Amino acid sequence: MNNALISFDPENSDMENYDLRPNRSWTTVLGLKTDFGKGWSFNIEGYFKYVYDRVYQLLLSPPGGESTPVIRFDGRGIVWGFDFMIQKFESRYWDGWLSYTFTHARYHEPVRSSENFSTLEDSKTWYYPYFHRFHNANLVLNFKPFKNFSIYLRLGLASGRPKSVVGEITEEQVLVLDEDGSPASNPVTGELPFIIKRYKRDSTYSDSSRTSWSIPLDLKISYKIFNPRNKVLTEMYIAAENLASLFYVAQSNTRFNSYTGTEDTGSDSANYEMPIPMMSIGMKWSF
Repeated sequence: MNNALISFDPENSDMENYDLRPNRSWTTVLGLKTDFGKGWSFNIEGYFKYVYDRVYQLLLSPPGGESTPVIRFDGRGIVWGFDFMIQKFESRYWDGWLSYTFTHARYHEPVRSSENFSTLEDSKTWYYPYFHRFHNANLVLNFKPFKNFSIYLRLGLASGRPKSVVGEITEEQVLVLDEDGSPASNPVTGELPFIIKRYKRDSTYSDSSRTSWSIPLDLKISYKIFNPRNKVLTEMYIAAENLASLFYVAQSNTRFNSYTGTEDTGSDSANYEMPIPMMSIGMKWSF
């Protein structure tokens, strides 16, 4: 069930013929797997998913009234894609795999809030979900130069998240109001009205605008001891996640100061990864 249902009250809902349904989908998968000699394997799959009865939440804010959430259960979605994997199974010196995934996802909400959020209107617009990725490739290697000693490496490459297309920074005059809503006076000169400058930048959604690539890089060095009597495998390791953050950060739109209109020289990274590598050391037992 969708988290939007937490705030849903059927007695106060404006939905006719109230019908509570979970998100559902129909998925078709077609694939082929081939095993070669010397531990090599190749796998390719394609899929098509049709999402229906998808719940979504809207907001109604009529002038002078309270804002109320509106729940609908008629959302739709179309997701399709394919992936392949080349894998090298267990061997003396190395194993691992190379995988690639392409995903194309679109959602549709038949009803949307009007521009001023006061009414509901029909919508024919499809959109890309914000967590959508077009491409995702992963390389995983496990080197074993010595007995019981291994070096694990994982390198990823993924399409960036959607980002808005921004326009020029423009200046606007803002009237400062007192707590009672009346125009405030200038605290320095006492003049009325007190008008200050603010800066804004318009932005629009684009299907093709994305942040730069995401490149996760993980490394783990481990030493393993296996006891044949009790079948216990002991692993001692030291690891580092997101090592690529030392030299690379995904780039998005620049930020700007709304008080001065000055654009920052850096970029908003627009990702949810750690800005520094995550180090860990530990011991693991497998039975």
